[in-house]
Amino acid sequence: MLKVKKAIAAAVLAGAAIIGSAAAPALATPAHGSLVNVEANNLLNGNQVVLLQNVSVPVAAAFCGVDVNVFSAQLNQGKASCPAQTNSQQLAWAVYN
Repeated sequence: MLKVKKAIAAAVLAGAAIIGSAAAPALATPAHGSLVNVEANNLLNGNQVVLLQNVSVPVAAAFCGVDVNVFSAQLNQGKASCPAQTNSQQLAWAVYN
């Protein structure tokens, strides 16, 4: 019985090692992912409200009324503006999570 337990434990550890090494390239993604938050900041009182959280770039671009390529280029430079959700008293933008 002890030999069976050792064999099972060895198989589990070997499987974990294989899965762990296969998952390593997936962890080598850029510092930012493909999900973004769309936030609004009130200029008068400084309150910040998350309008959308953890949404894909195309969804956020559609929400903001901006072309996806333009939106992605802005995100790669830091923040993307969200003019469809902006007025004179608040600014809205999207940032990578």
